[in-house]
Amino acid sequence: MKLQTTLDIPPHKKPFAYTDELLLLGSCFSEHIGEQLQYHKFKTTVNPFGILFHPPAIVKVVKRALDQSSYTAADVFEHQGVWKSFDAHSRLNALSEAAAVAKLNEAQNRLWSALDNANYLIITLGTAWSYRHLELDKTVANCHKLPQQHFEKELLSVLAIEQSLEQLSQQLLEHRPDLQLIFTVSPVRHLKDGMVENNRSKAHLLAGVHQLVNHENIHYFPAYEIQMDQLRDYRFYGSDMIHQSQLAVQYIWERFLESHACPKTKAIAKEVASIQKALAHKPFDSHSKAYQQHLTQLESRIAQLQQNHPHIQF
Repeated sequence: MKLQTTLDIPPHKKPFAYTDELLLLGSCFSEHIGEQLQYHKFKTTVNPFGILFHPPAIVKVVKRALDQSSYTAADVFEHQGVWKSFDAHSRLNALSEAAAVAKLNEAQNRLWSALDNANYLIITLGTAWSYRHLELDKTVANCHKLPQQHFEKELLSVLAIEQSLEQLSQQLLEHRPDLQLIFTVSPVRHLKDGMVENNRSKAHLLAGVHQLVNHENIHYFPAYEIQMDQLRDYRFYGSDMIHQSQLAVQYIWERFLESHACPKTKAIAKEVASIQKALAHKPFDSHSKAYQQHLTQLESRIAQLQQNHPHIQF
C-alpha cells in the first residue's frame, strides 16, 4: 500500500564535494540546511546579514558586496536606543552607531569572501511580500518593529522577481563563471500575511524563479514541493503548525544531499555524522577501559578523515 507521494529529484549534473565551498542566503530555511551542512563539516557560510525573506533584500546585499560599497553612518538609524539597518536582520543591531556600522561592514566582508570563493550559492526565497518605507521610498529587508504607518506593503510581481533574480544571476556568473546557483522556495508559510496572501506570494516566487532555471548554472531544488506535496501530515510541522519539525528538516536535508552530492561525499558525510554522534556520547564511567578504548578508536577515525580533509575539525 502506498501512503505517500514521492517527488522524483534528478541528480545534479555537477554534484558538490568536501573540497567545495557553499554559501547560503535567504529565509530561515537557508539556516536549517546551513546548520546541516555545518554539522557535517562542509565549508559553509550562512546568511552573513541574517535572515532575508524577499528577493530585493537578497539582491541588494549581494550587489553591494560585489561592488564593495562600504557601509557608513547613513546606512543605520536609531530606534528606542538601538541602532539598526533596513538592509539587515536584527541580529546585526547594536547599541551604538559605530558598532552598527562595524557589524554591517564585517558582514559585508564575510559575504564578499564567500562570494569570491563559493562553488555553490543556495538562495532560499521566503516571500514575495515586501515593505516600502514611505519617507525613504525604498524597499526594506526588515521593518525592525517600527510603526506600521511608516511602510506600505507591496506584493512583488512575477516579472519584478524574475528580472531582479536574472540581473543578480548575471552579475554573479560574470564574477564566478563556474558558480552553481541553486534557488529554492521556503516551505515555511507566512500566515501573518493571511493564508490566501501567503499562497499568492509563494506562487509569485515559484513562477518568477522558474523563468531562470533553464541555464546550465542555475538550478531549482524543490524544498517547498517536498513539504507541501510529500510531507503533508502535521507530524512534519512544529507546535506552531507553520514551521517544519526537525524530522521534516532532516528529511529534506537527506533529499538535498542525495540529489546534490557525489557518492564519495555522501560516504564522508555519513562518517562525519557518525563521529559527531560518538563525540556527543556521555559515558557512565569516563575512566573505564572500554571508554578509553572508544576514545582511542575515535581519535584514529578523526585523524584518518583529516588526512584528506584538513578543514574538517571537531
